[in-house]
Amino acid sequence: MATQTHRALPDGGSRKVLWLAHRLHYNAEYGLTHGSSWGRRASMAEKRKVLFLCTANSCRSPMAEAILRHLAGDRFEALSAGSHPAGFIHPITVKTMQRMDIPMEGQTSKSWDEYAQTPIDAVITLCDDAAREACPVSHSDAISVHWSLPDPVGHPGKEEERLELALRVAERLRTKMEGLVDLDWSVDRAELVKRLEFLGEI
Repeated sequence: MATQTHRALPDGGSRKVLWLAHRLHYNAEYGLTHGSSWGRRASMAEKRKVLFLCTANSCRSPMAEAILRHLAGDRFEALSAGSHPAGFIHPITVKTMQRMDIPMEGQTSKSWDEYAQTPIDAVITLCDDAAREACPVSHSDAISVHWSLPDPVGHPGKEEERLELALRVAERLRTKMEGLVDLDWSVDRAELVKRLEFLGEI
C-alpha cells in the first residue's frame, strides 16, 4: 500500500486559532457578516443522520460518531461503520474518548452493509482507503464528502505516541463537528456540500 502523507495536526491551543481563521475566511468568501452563523441549526424535527466511514471502524469513525453525539445528539443521529470492520473498538479510541470525557456506551465496530437500506443525510469518509471504495448506502439523496485524517492505530512508534496522535485527531474532529452542527441543512445541495468540504480542510 502506498505511503500516505498528512498535514501536521495542530495542538489544542492552536486549534481554536485555526478554526477562527478558517471561519473568517469562509465568511468573507460567502458574504457572511462577522458573527453570523453558517445557518440555522437543525431542529429536533429535522434530526439528520450522519454516517462516518473508515476501513476498520475501530478508531477514527467511532470517535467521530461519539463526538457528534456528545455535542448535538438531540439534533443529529451519529452513525459509524467500516468497509472491513475490525469487530472491536480499539483501546486507543476508548482511552482517547475517556480523556476527553466523551462517552462511547453502546458503540460497536460494524460493517457499512448495516446501513445499506437506512436513509442517510450525509456520508463522511475519514480515511483515504474507504473513500476509494463504493459505499453500499443506496440512497441517492445522501451527500458524500471526504475528510482525510491520519490513522492513529497504524502510526509507527510507542503506544503513548499513538495515543497522542489519537488525541490530536479527536480534537480536530471536534473542531469539525462544531462547524457541522452550525450548518444550515436547508440550503441547496451544492452549497451544503461546499460547506461540508470546507470543514474537511480544518
